[in-house]
Amino acid sequence: MHWADRRVCVCAPADCSIHLHSSRASKSGGVMDVYRGTVVHCLRPQEMELLPDHLIGVENGQIKFVEPGERLEELKEQHSFTVHTLPNSQFLMPGLVDAHNHPSQYSYTGTGYDLSIQQRLEMFKIPTEAKFADIETARTIYQKAVRRSLLNGTTTASYLATVHLDSTMELCRICADAGQRVHVGKVNMDHEQTKNSTQHSVEETRKFIKSVREMKNPLMEPAVAPRFASTCSQPLLKALGDLASELAVPIHSHLGQQREEVTRLLQDNPSSRNPAHLFEMAGMLNSRTYMAHCVYTTEQEVELLRERQVGVVHCPNSNFSLRSGCLDVRGLLHCGVTKIALGTDVSGGYTSSILDAMRCALHTSKAVCFKNDGQHYDPLTLPEVLYMATMGGASVLGLDAKIGNFQVGKEFDALIIDTAAPCGNPVFDLFENDTNKVCSYTLPLN
Repeated sequence: MHWADRRVCVCAPADCSIHLHSSRASKSGGVMDVYRGTVVHCLRPQEMELLPDHLIGVENGQIKFVEPGERLEELKEQHSFTVHTLPNSQFLMPGLVDAHNHPSQYSYTGTGYDLSIQQRLEMFKIPTEAKFADIETARTIYQKAVRRSLLNGTTTASYLATVHLDSTMELCRICADAGQRVHVGKVNMDHEQTKNSTQHSVEETRKFIKSVREMKNPLMEPAVAPRFASTCSQPLLKALGDLASELAVPIHSHLGQQREEVTRLLQDNPSSRNPAHLFEMAGMLNSRTYMAHCVYTTEQEVELLRERQVGVVHCPNSNFSLRSGCLDVRGLLHCGVTKIALGTDVSGGYTSSILDAMRCALHTSKAVCFKNDGQHYDPLTLPEVLYMATMGGASVLGLDAKIGNFQVGKEFDALIIDTAAPCGNPVFDLFENDTNKVCSYTLPLN
């Protein structure tokens, strides 16, 4: 699959095996492809459109029209196209976006959740990531991590690799071969437990950005990636902020994941008002920055995120699995932080499924609701978490003009969900009242 082709996934819900095929439109004679069937997507955060019998016209990977099926004959008079009709058991939806994933940690997914985060780092993360100095080891793990991500319907991902330049470039080549749209960050650290100097970390990151851009892959974007503020000196953060500004690349890091982390960071940096202030002083908070977790952020930090238009990546499975806490997404939205995506945070989370992240986000919001001592609270809705998994992720990654829904002019980045896929025992049972006759799903909030 060449990276210029768009991808359509044919899959069953709840992470059954999926078959990938290209939605490449024929370029001979200007013929386009038209997909006819039920369409599901979100134009706005609180509204999910469910459009039975609709047509999506795709030419050279770009959406040319979205029209009711009754207009087929009329459209045939205006365009030359091939029609691909979906059976009633299938529907089209946008590809899922995983905005925070550590593919280097995929090999120990599902282990060590009874440990503290520090114990888990020492027992699993540090020795595992050290092995990525060897490209063969990196290739084996990265191939499986990327494959699993695609099998779960993730057509766009933001990956944090390791400190190793060569193995991070191998991840980029694997993603390119797989046709997955990605942001990839080579991790930066210079604290006393690493052998990386500040200068070496910055130089390697500059080389990485240059090498990725020389690939000329329109689906791939390098990112500046300080692992945590606590693993980077202030000079390194400042140098990375300057580099990101100079080379116009996004910034991907963590913020407010656990209470202990925040306390330790402030103890080590007594002149800093809060962890976000460390990034702000380094010039790292802007509209192309996105931070994972943000569970423990103060009112001042939330206001700073809003002012700088920083994206937030909600990783609810990881937050539960590592006992980090519950992010109040509704609270962030009320404060004007509107760029919110979902992430799996493998291996903090035990699955690379964004469908699971959607479920966990709903559960988390209800848990926050329980904590409000009887006060009125609107938990997140299905349309909102679907939006976060598609358009929200696209917005956080700066891709909302290209992907996230089926608006005309965007690239056709889609999943075909098959509710009757032959994958052994059915994932769920269908009944005669289960239809696709609802035209929209909107839940107005109080």
